[in-house]
Amino acid sequence: MVLRFTRLGFRFSLLLGAALSLGGCRSSDDSIDPAPAAPTPYTLSIPSVFPAPVIPADNPLTNEGVTLGRMLFYEKKLSSTESMSCGSCHQQKKAFTDGLAKAVGVNGIANPRGTMSLANVAWSTTLTWDGAFSNLEAQALKPLENPIELHQPLTVGVSKLQATSTYPPLFLAAFGTRTITADLVLKALTQFERTLVSSNSRFDKFVATRQGFTPDETAGLSLYTTHIAPRVPGAECFHCHTLPLMSSNYAAQF
Repeated sequence: MVLRFTRLGFRFSLLLGAALSLGGCRSSDDSIDPAPAAPTPYTLSIPSVFPAPVIPADNPLTNEGVTLGRMLFYEKKLSSTESMSCGSCHQQKKAFTDGLAKAVGVNGIANPRGTMSLANVAWSTTLTWDGAFSNLEAQALKPLENPIELHQPLTVGVSKLQATSTYPPLFLAAFGTRTITADLVLKALTQFERTLVSSNSRFDKFVATRQGFTPDETAGLSLYTTHIAPRVPGAECFHCHTLPLMSSNYAAQF
């Protein structure tokens, strides 16, 4: 890898020297972007009781990637009618759901399933109601192209983004290129989604301090975490809704 970059640097120096000679020793070209600075690593704040999040080695979180991903999350150009975005169904004020029994897409057709929350999705390794996806990048493509959701090939959305003056510089900052691709759109989207951490609820505070629950709530937690046995009340909820994330879909245990 070092050798490859050395050769490229040598070739670039030769080409640059020739260009300067032909151009009357012109020292710069305003149409060429300077080499972008390396993206800044993003620090994900999570409680000590949480396991390590599932973050792919080829898509680390960066400040620039997360910022771009948030813009894309609310970008309506990624829908066929340009009337909806990911954020239309995953609403922050409703824990990144839409509060509906069945989601409704751009064509007004009800989805057979409801919108799942994106809270703490950074720990999920089984995604969607039927567990069809094992990584967030693959899952993120589905609602974009699904005819009853945003109903647009991502390649079309990419062309729309490329034609703007806004997005190419943001992709340059996040990924080192002005050329927008479907892969980079999905990487940016999922970087943002992995920052949606829910860790400050009354339950989270109780786990940290063992204080703040009413007697009934404390009794409910006991039922939640207790096996059913003769003469022992228990609900056994914790087998599927595993603490502390209330889910059994993270790689630290499964």
